[in-house]
Amino acid sequence: MRILALLLSASCVAISMWLAFGLVPQTRDAIRSHAASITQSRAQAKALVTASLATAMFERDYGRAQELLTQHLDAGFLTRAAVVNSENAVVALIGVLPDITIGTTLPNALAAELRRTPLTMRSETVGALIYLAGSIEIGPVAGDGPADLLPLAAGALVAVSLLAFAASFVCLRRSSPDRL
Repeated sequence: MRILALLLSASCVAISMWLAFGLVPQTRDAIRSHAASITQSRAQAKALVTASLATAMFERDYGRAQELLTQHLDAGFLTRAAVVNSENAVVALIGVLPDITIGTTLPNALAAELRRTPLTMRSETVGALIYLAGSIEIGPVAGDGPADLLPLAAGALVAVSLLAFAASFVCLRRSSPDRL
């Protein structure tokens, strides 16, 4: 029975070392690769949003700008945003932005609180996409904090497994020194 406890402890050490040195690095690399892919896709989506809105604004097709905003809302890219023309007048709107309605000029006090992405076409600024922080879902991905914690958790598992093995070995040695 004592030998079985020692064998189980040794098995735990082997499994935890496989996790720590085999599986965890692969998983962490896969998470980082996936996060980089998401960041790239989101940047491309943001470029597509701004390019399509810039085209509509260049053509002064405000109905198309509203339609594009609505499509991006439906797709989950935007939740609360507005498009302003080069004179800073709101021409398209989705969601609720405080003190903003279509046809009004964007108040200067409010403009300072909003994020602004310029809409340019042929080196001409034709307007801007404005939104509150957190209302656009196509920004960069946050850091990969959980992936960085994997090696720490695996290291703790290895340490606990080694301690359990050492404790089993010491108990076995003390109970019958002539067996080992």
